[in-house]
Amino acid sequence: MQKQIGALWVKEYTKDGEAKKMLSGTIDLGVMGEVDIAIFPNDQKKEAKHPDYRIILGNSNGKGEMKTKPEKTKKEPF
Repeated sequence: MQKQIGALWVKEYTKDGEAKKMLSGTIDLGVMGEVDIAIFPNDQKKEAKHPDYRIILGNSNGKGEMKTKPEKTKKEPF
């Protein structure tokens, strides 16, 4: 039996003036909640033992888009 734990979408972005593709989506970690991820080709690959892709964990801004920095939250006193 297989269980789906997430989904990915192909997105395009520009790096150094060149159009590139990436995957972005979410993974459901059960009781730990959902985690946004982005998967990029490894531009630094020089040897066969280097990974082909890099997986980046991110935070959602609530619109299905990745944020680069976590939001600052106000800490309230006890």
